[in-house]
Amino acid sequence: WAANLGRGLTALSFTMALLSTFAYYAKGQDWKKLGRFAFRVHAVSLFGLIGTLFFIMANHYFEFDYVWKHTSLDLPARYLFSAFWEGQEGSFLLWMFWHNVLGLVLLRNPSKWTPHVMAVLAAIEVFLTSMVLGIYFGDFQLGLDPFLLLREAPSNMGLPWSLRADYLTAFPMFQNGQGLNPLLQNYWMTIHPPTLFLG
Repeated sequence: WAANLGRGLTALSFTMALLSTFAYYAKGQDWKKLGRFAFRVHAVSLFGLIGTLFFIMANHYFEFDYVWKHTSLDLPARYLFSAFWEGQEGSFLLWMFWHNVLGLVLLRNPSKWTPHVMAVLAAIEVFLTSMVLGIYFGDFQLGLDPFLLLREAPSNMGLPWSLRADYLTAFPMFQNGQGLNPLLQNYWMTIHPPTLFLG
């Protein structure tokens, strides 16, 4: 269910960012209203997507490739945030989080420049959201899906263990994750990326 929810929220977030971009570039007040609505839906779906990813990480759902690669059972809870943005997918989500906070502040305090700024911000969100879609076009992959299951990862496809339904319990290597890089297990790596992106 978490994979379906996360992928659905990603698709909704991408679609609404695209709609918001087109609406803000169009002329007329009705288009601007549609742009505001679409950006708000994009922001809510993105926050839901981030919340879903945090949920599966905090609960150690090691069937997810991202969770298995970046967390472990012995990882202190205070480093869960560092584990979240250790991977490329989490870094993009953190970047998008701050863009959405900025966008919602701009929508709450509009000025004559708001439609122009929001058009650019929504276009950037389209690009960044495409980086977490994880869509394949033949051998070309657009973005990395943070809700990719271990058995679905291209490097694991067709391996004998990936065909077993009980691989999580049958193989000890999947009963715990690889964990967070020891270099990132410090206070500064917990606060540095959010403050950097906020800046």
